[in-house]
Amino acid sequence: CLLWCAIGAGIGLLFAIALDSEMQGRLAEHLQSGVLNLVAIEPAPFTYFLKRCLTYAQLLLLAWGLEYFAFGYIGVRILLLVRGFLYGFGQVAWIYAYQVKGFWLGALAYWPHNLLFIVVIAWLEWMMQERQYVGHWSSKQIGLITAFLIPLLALVEAYIAPALLRHFL
Repeated sequence: CLLWCAIGAGIGLLFAIALDSEMQGRLAEHLQSGVLNLVAIEPAPFTYFLKRCLTYAQLLLLAWGLEYFAFGYIGVRILLLVRGFLYGFGQVAWIYAYQVKGFWLGALAYWPHNLLFIVVIAWLEWMMQERQYVGHWSSKQIGLITAFLIPLLALVEAYIAPALLRHFL
């Protein structure tokens, strides 16, 4: 799973580096204003947490649903590739906006919840394969565990990652 994110990140890096200097500047300005808005609200509103819960629920339901198809694992890999692409592109934007410090700020903004997301996707994929081939897990068990992990992912993204950014900005 991590390999697919890394491949996507590499592609995202290449796309972002290929931007002309005007687009790079606009991207950096947009990122800086977004970061300032994010860290100005302490702590993030509960509605943001709920939106993140909904987003993670949709992503995990999509991954879960794809695992029911014979070649659904390809869809999960594409999901991870897209997440990696967004990270790679975003990481370059952080570097454009904050130079060397941007590398570390981008890692703080992205990795806490996305590393956890990759682990959850890998775990979900393993559970679905175990359920399908060995019969160890029921759909209800997988659903309950996933329902517990969704707020955990949202909590890390809504509150922990912004707190880290506030601390290091």
